[in-house]
Amino acid sequence: MTENTAADADLELNRFGSRFADANAEKVYRSWDTEDRMPAMLMGGWVAAFSWSMSAILLGELVPGVINAARQVTFGLVVPWILINLLLGHLRGFIPMLRPIFMQTTAATLCMTGFAIIKLGLIFTGTAGGIGIALMLQIFYAPFMRITAGWAMLALTPSVAYGVYLIIQSVDAGTLSMTSAVFFGTVPVMALLTVGFVNLMHDRRSRYAYRDKLVIEHQKALLEQAQGQIRRYMPPAVAKQIIAGNEASIAEPKRQRLTVLFCDIAGFTDMADRVEPEVMTEVLNEYMSSMANLIEQHGGTLNEFAGDGFMALFGAPDAMAPEDQVRSAVAAASEMQAKMPQLNEQWRKLGLGSELKVRIGINTGMVSVGSYGSQGRMTYTAIGLQTNIASRIESKAAAGETLISDASYQLIHDEINCEARGEVECKGVHFPVKVYAPA
Repeated sequence: MTENTAADADLELNRFGSRFADANAEKVYRSWDTEDRMPAMLMGGWVAAFSWSMSAILLGELVPGVINAARQVTFGLVVPWILINLLLGHLRGFIPMLRPIFMQTTAATLCMTGFAIIKLGLIFTGTAGGIGIALMLQIFYAPFMRITAGWAMLALTPSVAYGVYLIIQSVDAGTLSMTSAVFFGTVPVMALLTVGFVNLMHDRRSRYAYRDKLVIEHQKALLEQAQGQIRRYMPPAVAKQIIAGNEASIAEPKRQRLTVLFCDIAGFTDMADRVEPEVMTEVLNEYMSSMANLIEQHGGTLNEFAGDGFMALFGAPDAMAPEDQVRSAVAAASEMQAKMPQLNEQWRKLGLGSELKVRIGINTGMVSVGSYGSQGRMTYTAIGLQTNIASRIESKAAAGETLISDASYQLIHDEINCEARGEVECKGVHFPVKVYAPA
């Protein structure tokens, strides 16, 4: 079973969409759902506490005869219970076991406030109409608090039963007609059933939303993993274009003016014969990692590794002015040379007896840059005479030296001091190439 199939099986819902088929998935969902509902429940609790307090005060002012009863019910029962409930809700982050308790106490709060609302409705109006209105208000408080369907029905049923009982008493006492009793008794019962259905549908929708959220997160994780693999095996600048969907910009080779940098370790072959393979592997990995980071920090694209050597491009695939290309390449080369003493100090602890130095060659000119290879495997690189010149210049550099061609020198000679180092014969070029060493 693939990872995607397994994830889908764990999140499968039953035919009614009321539970997850997997018990662990159901447990995790309930924990998530509790936290998701919590803000609405807490806000509803504070609103309820404030509303009850103000209602008791205003009711006492409007109907002086019921001031004591209203305030006794409100401040002696309802408000304290709501505050206890809110305290449990706010402490749930510190005491995890309070999370399920908070759900139950919230349901119990609805039940208690239901009885209190009915009592106040009876006191205020003295009629079954007041009881019916009170029941309606109390019942629709459940969806506002986002209580689950089961808890809402359980919490509200006692209040509805009590209200219906009072209505029946009014019929027996002759203060309410049978027609009115049926109306005032039926409406709250129907409202209760409606609340149960609405909360059930909300819970079902919440489960589907939760499942979709997990599926999206799972797909994002797979995408990020794939993108990480692309970045690992491709130059970051090239990987960025592919991930952004701009593959066409790097696919077809095109003529472009670029700055090419070649670098390798002087005397690496002789040194490799005297060092254990494991040590050499660690040395090469640290060397390549450090050099690649410096190239990328200066906007270059390290596109090819070949043993201890590598090739980097400045100006592709991210466009860069020719002057900026050379300036960035020289800055990167300078930091690469400065990094070697630090790396040699680390390698000396591995038993590497000799000190390693790098040679760097830089050239600017027109090259063909793009993706080359077969349908099965493509490489983003630059080819052409100017690339060969950069490679030839690098091979003529002394250990620990950076040389740049005259074409590169002309772009930055006003900014960077360079020393003339003669001329280099390059295969395919009918004239010697002047080279310079940045100071």
